[in-house]
Amino acid sequence: MENGNANHPRYRAAKRLLEGSARLAGIFRRQNTAFVQRGVWLTPLLDGLVEPFLRKLAEELIAVRPDPAAPWSRAGGVLRFSPQRGEELLLREIYFLRGMLHDAVEPLNGEPADEEVLDFVNAAIDVLHEGALDEGARLAGRAPRHGVPRFGGVVLLVHEDPRLVVEAFAPPETLQEPMLS
Repeated sequence: MENGNANHPRYRAAKRLLEGSARLAGIFRRQNTAFVQRGVWLTPLLDGLVEPFLRKLAEELIAVRPDPAAPWSRAGGVLRFSPQRGEELLLREIYFLRGMLHDAVEPLNGEPADEEVLDFVNAAIDVLHEGALDEGARLAGRAPRHGVPRFGGVVLLVHEDPRLVVEAFAPPETLQEPMLS
């Protein structure tokens, strides 16, 4: 990589992430907040770490030797776990974050350097994914399954009303046409 070249895909992607981290975190929050009833909503479990993670990801993109584990281990913020929501809803948030970042740093020219940026972002999300699962296992008293570094922020165990979780994340009812008699 040419040092100092502002047109290099890693620099362009880093600039987009640094400038848009608050906006991207807001999009993530709006898309993953579950509204239950007036005045009651369930915030995303990853909400407290998305913005710092994006900033550290951008910093690593312009590093001389970028490390995909660094954004996870250095981001800080708050990672929440909810036994009532389970692992599936956490994974849904991670998949949304991956798709959002793919759109934010998508290769424009299809050159090898563009693909390198996307590969690095995917590797960093993989570390976040495995790290979140490891932190959840630690909270549950189990041994971690993956060998990723520890999360650099605060990990909280959140207890929520199971009825609210079921109501918020229930699949939409299928519409059926009334039967004619």
